[in-house]
Amino acid sequence: MRSNFWLYVVIAVLVLVILGYLGVSWYNNQIAKAQVAGYNVGVTNSVVSMIQQSRDCQPLSLFIGNQTFQFVDTACLQAAQSAK
Repeated sequence: MRSNFWLYVVIAVLVLVILGYLGVSWYNNQIAKAQVAGYNVGVTNSVVSMIQQSRDCQPLSLFIGNQTFQFVDTACLQAAQSAK
């Protein structure tokens, strides 16, 4: 009878450890999904902001590391050449 008690205790502890592991794994998966979704929203917002700024015929400066890139909408360049 005594050995059955310890067997049940060990089984209960193992079940709790497995459930805890599954819970932590599920939680980490949810965190990763939220991070990916946040990244995607950030990229989308950045691209939309760049397009809106370039549509106003404003030069757009992008900084990557120690390099600077200037972008201008080609429609603005064509309009400026047509006006000449």
